[in-house]
Amino acid sequence: MSHQAVNWAIEQKAGGPAPKATLWSIANYANEHWCAWPSQKTICNESEQSPDSVQRWVRFIEENGLVRRIPLRFAGRRCG
Repeated sequence: MSHQAVNWAIEQKAGGPAPKATLWSIANYANEHWCAWPSQKTICNESEQSPDSVQRWVRFIEENGLVRRIPLRFAGRRCG
């Protein structure tokens, strides 16, 4: 499934190479429901960015409607 999400990410206008690399990295982990949970460290390594940059760009692509965060709950506690 991730290949469809990656193809989708490639077609998006993300605002530059850094947010595009961030979006692409996230899309690479999408499951059949288009949900992905790569760690921040994974995104940093794959996109060759610092943690601060990844945090900034994830926020940016979220604000621009390219991704959305879904709170996860496990046994009544937040996880992820």
